[in-house]
Amino acid sequence: MLLVQIKPSGGYHTGIENKPAPAGKPIQCEKSKTRAHPPPR
Repeated sequence: MLLVQIKPSGGYHTGIENKPAPAGKPIQCEKSKTRAHPPPR
């Protein structure tokens, strides 16, 4: 199971734990995060 989480620092997980998305590349979770999990409260 692939988990997509939002890091407290503002970075996004791409399925790899403690691995922020590379700078300069579009965040893969950006458009799929709404399907992956409910919005943060």
